[in-house]
Amino acid sequence: PLQVKRFCVADAANYCDELQSIPGSATQKRFTCNGVLFGTEAHQNNVSKLLSSMNGSMVYTGGKYVINAGQYIAPGVNDILTEDDLNGHVTLTTSTKRSDRFNTITGVFNDPDQLHKQVEFPKVQISSAVTRDNGEVLTKQIQLSMTNNVYMAQRLAYQMIKRSNDQMVLDFPANLKGLRVAIGDRVKVTINQFAGSEADPISFVNKVFVCTNFSFTDSNAGGVNLTLIEDTEANYYDATVTPALIMPVAAYSSVDLSDGSITDGFRGVPAPSSLSAVG
Repeated sequence: PLQVKRFCVADAANYCDELQSIPGSATQKRFTCNGVLFGTEAHQNNVSKLLSSMNGSMVYTGGKYVINAGQYIAPGVNDILTEDDLNGHVTLTTSTKRSDRFNTITGVFNDPDQLHKQVEFPKVQISSAVTRDNGEVLTKQIQLSMTNNVYMAQRLAYQMIKRSNDQMVLDFPANLKGLRVAIGDRVKVTINQFAGSEADPISFVNKVFVCTNFSFTDSNAGGVNLTLIEDTEANYYDATVTPALIMPVAAYSSVDLSDGSITDGFRGVPAPSSLSAVG
């Protein structure tokens, strides 16, 4: 049977507490939550603010609220869905529409060095994501109202762009076995009909997806409709103090408080080369 892991608040907290190196030969916790919530604000808005501090999610499943941080938790060896678990025809979408894409993030965070005012953090842009979008800069603006560190803000934005790399969406109508899958769970999907050749980059043998939506089917056979989005561990790597040589991981941008100048760690779109003028 499919045994999908369930994680609790303590697991998310332990992940957030892991120390990360930042410029200045210092370390800090990966994610912390620092800000103000107002009782007059809608409950859902306050929850969303709390979750924004760790790129997290909260779902209600099995009579409990489950909180997940922006963390990759690999599926177990038995966490597999195959054609045998289908209750209808699958639908595959290979990429998201342009209006939902982004490769650059700008936004604000609460800066304790400026009396906790909301100030802009350095722009985060990943050149490979810009290349993915045919060289077009697509910007997303975010508000990190529960984040109070410039490097933490960049870390959150960097992960958001990385996670946008995987755009393949699989609508999987499952039989009752799908009841074991909750939103936020990762499963390995094997569909032989979609399995690519060695030259085909799309392979559906133990391909990892994360569940983002769950609903009961209207068919008489019973079952659930699962919305699964492609997911990989590399999307959750943290930015580093210096760019990695082997793995393409970006460095942090740093701000000189004396004059406000920014040393850009995210190189963005590379400058054109080998150009020549034609008369």
